[in-house]
Amino acid sequence: MTRKETVVLSSTVEWGAIGKPVKLWPEEVVVGLEAIAWRRLSLDRLLNGQNESRVHGLHGRTGSSSNCLCLALDRLIIPSSLLIKCAGKVDYILAHEEEVKKRWSLFKKMRTGQLLIENGTSKGSLGRTVDLVEDLRGVGVKVGLMFDLAHEYKVGGGDWNELIKRYGEVTDRGVLAGIHLPFGTYEGDSLPFEKMTNQEWQSLADVIIKSQLEWLVIEMRNAVPDSFLLTQGRIPELRKRNEEILERLAGVGIIS
Repeated sequence: MTRKETVVLSSTVEWGAIGKPVKLWPEEVVVGLEAIAWRRLSLDRLLNGQNESRVHGLHGRTGSSSNCLCLALDRLIIPSSLLIKCAGKVDYILAHEEEVKKRWSLFKKMRTGQLLIENGTSKGSLGRTVDLVEDLRGVGVKVGLMFDLAHEYKVGGGDWNELIKRYGEVTDRGVLAGIHLPFGTYEGDSLPFEKMTNQEWQSLADVIIKSQLEWLVIEMRNAVPDSFLLTQGRIPELRKRNEEILERLAGVGIIS
């Protein structure tokens, strides 16, 4: 892992919205899951470890009011009132900035477990997310930032240097708990894995290692049709791609 205190996870988003659990990562590196809290899943089964990989985090709703895809996905995810009841049963629960803002009266009462807030793709979302973390800490909530690098990369118009600058800024604010490293095949919600230069990889490694994360989540939002249903025929190809990602991460010292 990156450092002794950093836990490396993968996200169940890679299974597809209607897919079944599948192992795509070596357990000696990726030790567990951040699970999307789909309504269709048995949360009791997930949280009791009856799936083969342990669930460390539970990802709730985005709260988006403008993104059609997020609006549709939120209908398939449990409401925040139920998500909060899972706090303490996993290491953290997660919701996007817009959802936390909408359900402020609910989240501010949270006193069990840890809440992580993820930045979205609208302009200024990262700053608003940092403000929410600081405000909730002020009322006694154990909360931190889950910094989604692909979201901020998109907000910045694909400017890599700006992304690295923003990473440094949130590290300095003392709010950063974890990051989403999205390397899926859906380019609209992923970092450009195949196009990244050696210099970009090294600059990414420098800020990640310096920030001493609690959580590093490799998130694979794949292109259609894999984003809905991951078929058996695609699994070997995606496993091979995932191995290449791990080799690259290890090569620059992000993982070992």
